Amino acid sequence: MKSDQDSPAACRNHAVQDRVRAEAMDTENGRLRLERSASAWETRADELDAVAETRSTSRAEAIEEWNADETDEDET
Repeated sequence: MKSDQDSPAACRNHAVQDRVRAEAMDTENGRLRLERSASAWETRADELDAVAETRSTSRAEAIEEWNADETDEDET
């Protein structure tokens, strides 16, 4: 089972929560800490999206190659 840290949507949710908490902070240090945390969650979500896109593209290319090989074999 995936951890909530492995889902881009969950990471973005963590970022939103940290931003809301940052706004409520009464100390600058606390606010900055939570803003950095929110930024890190957003970065993680973007990276997970990029990995998923790469996998999707690689899978599509592999299927295309497989189908091309099958077509070549049928023609011989």
